[in-house]
Amino acid sequence: MKITDLASEVFKKKDEKDDKLRKVFDQYGSGIKSYFKFLKTLCWIYLVLSCMVAPIAYIYAQHDGLEGMDNYLVTRFTMGNLGFANSLCYN
Repeated sequence: MKITDLASEVFKKKDEKDDKLRKVFDQYGSGIKSYFKFLKTLCWIYLVLSCMVAPIAYIYAQHDGLEGMDNYLVTRFTMGNLGFANSLCYN
């Protein structure tokens, strides 16, 4: 079986599945269809934004500025965990 045949078969099954879903949502009207389309869009946006923030949270978690606090499990992923300014006096 060629890859193109496999791909066309997968897309054919996907189209059949989409047709069944469209028929189910058609009976409820355009408002319900629009709501679920909007919900799907919000899910994709949330996924993209989560992927963008994950490296930042990883960088913040590498430091230990807030270590020893009561809620360190939550605050270790914030910017405050980078540490505090220290004054050094060499006299």
